Amino acid sequence: MLRHIAISTISIFIHLAAIGQTNLVLNSGFELTYYPSIDSRELKKTGDLTTHWYNPLKKRSPHYFRAPNRSVAKASEGIGAVGLNLGGSNSKKPKVEYITGKLAQEMVKGQVYCISFKMLLHRSSKWAARNIGILLHHDKELITHTHDLVALKPSVQINETEPVVNTKWQEYNGYYIASGGEEYITFGVFGERKSVPLKDLGIKPYFQVDGFQNKAFYQLDEVAVVASFDTTDCGCAVPPAQVEDVTQQNVGLQPYLFALDASGSMRKNNLFDSLRHNLVELLELLPLGTPISFATFATHSDLLFTGLRDENTPQIIDSLLSEVKLGGGTNVFEGLVEAANSIRTDGMDSARMVLVSDGNFIVSKRIETVVKNEFINEGRRLVVVNIESEAKHAEKLHPYQTSFIQVAPSELRNAIYHIYESKGVGSGAIACPCVNDYTEVMNYHFVIDYSGSMKLYKGRAMRVTKALFEKAPESSVISITAFSTSSQELYVGRKADITLAELDKLLRDYKAYGGTNPTPGVRHGLGVAERMAENRFSHLIVITDLNAENMNEIGFPEISRLAERIDLDASSVAVDLGSTADLMVSGRTQFDLTRGIFRDVSRTKFERDLFETVRSECDYTTQYYHYNPANDLLKKEAKNVVRSIFREFMEHGFGLSN
Repeated sequence: MLRHIAISTISIFIHLAAIGQTNLVLNSGFELTYYPSIDSRELKKTGDLTTHWYNPLKKRSPHYFRAPNRSVAKASEGIGAVGLNLGGSNSKKPKVEYITGKLAQEMVKGQVYCISFKMLLHRSSKWAARNIGILLHHDKELITHTHDLVALKPSVQINETEPVVNTKWQEYNGYYIASGGEEYITFGVFGERKSVPLKDLGIKPYFQVDGFQNKAFYQLDEVAVVASFDTTDCGCAVPPAQVEDVTQQNVGLQPYLFALDASGSMRKNNLFDSLRHNLVELLELLPLGTPISFATFATHSDLLFTGLRDENTPQIIDSLLSEVKLGGGTNVFEGLVEAANSIRTDGMDSARMVLVSDGNFIVSKRIETVVKNEFINEGRRLVVVNIESEAKHAEKLHPYQTSFIQVAPSELRNAIYHIYESKGVGSGAIACPCVNDYTEVMNYHFVIDYSGSMKLYKGRAMRVTKALFEKAPESSVISITAFSTSSQELYVGRKADITLAELDKLLRDYKAYGGTNPTPGVRHGLGVAERMAENRFSHLIVITDLNAENMNEIGFPEISRLAERIDLDASSVAVDLGSTADLMVSGRTQFDLTRGIFRDVSRTKFERDLFETVRSECDYTTQYYHYNPANDLLKKEAKNVVRSIFREFMEHGFGLSN
């Protein structure tokens, strides 16, 4: 279809514009799976949800959807997508889910990457999540082994921590500068897990009983990580400034003051050596002339270096840190004081103070006082890197813009690398403008049953056709095809060229006769639609005494095939003697292009989808959803009950006696 081709072309262009044209994300569209016969899958334990995508948490598994028998949005591309619960009404214990994907190769240190993906909020969800983000990391089981997931900082923040509310597939783009060696990408909530009721945002969700109403349930598709050397090749992302441009503009260079834990526990698994190597790499990023200092602390503190960064500084620091003797306790207060006093300038220097420790220390009153004074008097902000640890009462430091980064040892490189972030480098995924993919110019192709069985219903079929004709836009083209066992074209032309009276005569003069075979009529209507499809949306409407079940027994694969080439949908109206109400219509259906079947729909949806040409570009009104047979079974049973009651009334009245 034209709209699908246009959107797919835009997405492919964005993804392939980057040099190398290579998407590092394996199974980026969730089309590959170890379980091709399963249409919906979730786990009760950690493990592979589908090919190259991993569920990292027990009893909190995302959903893998593969054209399922559930009323979820159809995949943005292909048939596979992932669903994630990212919050909801249970604010005390929100069950947030995560999904971890594999990259084809390690990311290159210092390389800029374009991150893009498609995401939507399920149409029946009454909640929207904040702080959705992406984490690029080295350890596959990072999420599994992290005790406090709230403390993790995302590599790329989605929608600037604001709730994501689009209920139609929307593309998000952002830039990321690699620390080097990242092999995995994880989607989830990073930070406070507080969802927002949609009613508070003035949004009314679609009513559907499906188990997602009290959740902030999202779907994810088409994930891409592509190396980028052109700062305009990442779709709608804000282009990052060049690092050298930033450093040239940075007249007063920001000091970096390091306080490093040298206690005995830092010997474990060569943790201090790993920290040393990563800090040396960080120094190589800092501009020449940057004021820096290094202090260590255990039971007591020690100032190792103070000076301006020059060509030899990384090697000097490497040598000094390699000679540090590890041992003793963890006196965070002394380390902070040593670092704070290492460099003093006239006025506020806005230094970045960096504390790295593997100890579970308590934020005491003395520590709070140091951080507060440095923030107020010098404009200094503290970054605390907790290695498999946490700071108790960390909230005391939040008023002074202190950042806490909790990492596993395998992610230390990433955390240290991103302590230095060049101003102007985009780090958030921005929502691209919604695409209005629903053309305003419509064609309506009526295929009307004139078989012998329709002799009783001909008048009703005429009234239905005329009612729909009157609702069609004046700019539309109309075609009328009659069928029994063959087809006959009765009219093709602009709506403006035929009056309602002329249409009535045309329909009345054609006689009902013979057997019932809608296939020739449908094929003729599709042929007319294809000839007139350029820059137009085609609606095929079958008016018959056959219900959805009858139509599906016949089967119409030609509708799905043509819909792959042109903008097309199909629907049907069943007329019988069961009801005299509502223009004699007892059943309205729409053709599900994925399943290849007609399914019952409400009158509101039927007419909205036929005649509403100006529609929201970012919500579910223009988003295709999968067919759920369970929902239709409930609707069918309800209709049968109502119909039997109505017929009983028509035959016997109210049963009142004098």
